[in-house]
Amino acid sequence: MNVVQDSPAGRNATVTAPPSDAATIIADLTRVIAEATRYPADILEPHADFEHDLGIDSVKLGEIIVLVRQRYAFGDDVKIEAEHFRTIASAAAAIGDIVRGRSAVAVASTFVHINGASAPVEAAPPAVPTVGGDLVETITNVVAETTRYPREILEKDADFEHDLGIDSVKLGEIVVVLRNELRISETTQLPLDRFRTIAQAAAALSELLAPPAPVSRNGARHAEPPPAAVVPPPGSTPRFVDLVTLATQNGGRPFKGRTVLVTGSGHGIGRDLAVMLASLGAKVVVNAFHSRDAGEATTREIQEAGGDAHFIWGSVANERQRIAMFEEIENRLGGLDFLICNASNGLIGPFEQIREEDWEKGFRTNVVGLHHMALLASKLMAKRGGGKIVTLSSTASYRHINGFGCMAALKSAVESLTRTMAVEFERYNVSVTCLSPGPVEGELITKFPDATRQIAHWKELSIGKQLVVSHEVANFVTFLLLGAVPSLNGSVIVFDHGLSYAL
Repeated sequence: MNVVQDSPAGRNATVTAPPSDAATIIADLTRVIAEATRYPADILEPHADFEHDLGIDSVKLGEIIVLVRQRYAFGDDVKIEAEHFRTIASAAAAIGDIVRGRSAVAVASTFVHINGASAPVEAAPPAVPTVGGDLVETITNVVAETTRYPREILEKDADFEHDLGIDSVKLGEIVVVLRNELRISETTQLPLDRFRTIAQAAAALSELLAPPAPVSRNGARHAEPPPAAVVPPPGSTPRFVDLVTLATQNGGRPFKGRTVLVTGSGHGIGRDLAVMLASLGAKVVVNAFHSRDAGEATTREIQEAGGDAHFIWGSVANERQRIAMFEEIENRLGGLDFLICNASNGLIGPFEQIREEDWEKGFRTNVVGLHHMALLASKLMAKRGGGKIVTLSSTASYRHINGFGCMAALKSAVESLTRTMAVEFERYNVSVTCLSPGPVEGELITKFPDATRQIAHWKELSIGKQLVVSHEVANFVTFLLLGAVPSLNGSVIVFDHGLSYAL
């Protein structure tokens, strides 16, 4: 259906309704998602799962839904269910149903044919508030528009989640509107961890939009060549170096000039590992998949503390993403010295509820992903004379713990693979050691069935009535990377406040 109307594209432009056939909507939606995520189009396959295959979290999904609304001129009267946005194909099917169910005239106003080309009508760009302007007022207006809440409840210190009930999907919608309102490029990372209240979001955006401070001519940083590998060449007699000498190198920054990749370093143990190694001079590659925002937050935290950190998104379970990750490390950072395999995926819950897809997903991350990440890393480390790989297991791998049946089996495989890799990678001068801590205080153990009672029980049985904390794991990894005890190569090291002996 064609109509003629005035538009920003020019008078008497021909306007048509957006297409409703699945193939065209899929292609259109792929472009929208590529714009929102900055992912290369070749990984945006129609049936790739947004969460598990692409790492699109609920905030980013909210942004995508807003862009879809804008693209298809869906007003507030059109309800878009987030559960329909699982894959591009399922989202396209939902969009097609909406488009076909509406009047062609109602949706035609957004698609204009100009000289035979189809393009969305764009509104005149809004005025951009200056940094010195009232960002609080701007954000309040955007939140009111997006949520349709009365302005009187939108106090600047009201917590988005707890006081206003704004979930992560709705926050994503707010972020997209703010980007448009403030003309913030999609390539600019927003500090979403600080978007807790209107006031905090205004302060964060004020810092982001402030003009950069001038940089002195002598302020440029130059990459330093990596130091010689601590591990001696294969076949030679190791020279004993005491721990104090190793730890006090470079003024207490023993990993200066070294590059380390920490997978799953958006939060928890991985985050603490990345922060600690950066504080000791390492150039840290932060990696996260599902928790992309958390990974970027870890990177910013390290950088703001004066450390050297680089974020690389990608799943260890995806072959193309693994390869791209190491190509980027080699091209941007020049090589790799250490790999900490912290990323994990596996069902925690009743044994009867473990499905085939849970086993497949867990094995693909914990075993297949580990194997191929280590292969890529060891060959890259060999170019620098050698390196070290640390894997992470759990004391549940050799005993029964309620709710850990799936993960326990997967961690047993990690330990077996560690021993094999230690032997296989000798030719690359790469050591492989596994750490097996007991229950670690933090988010993970709260997911156990009957977690409150279980945690109290573990503490009661442990020496000192306490559990392992993530900084202990970080300290142990640091010790291993210093290389003071090379005979630990191939070992599985248990530390759990004696809980193993009491269970």
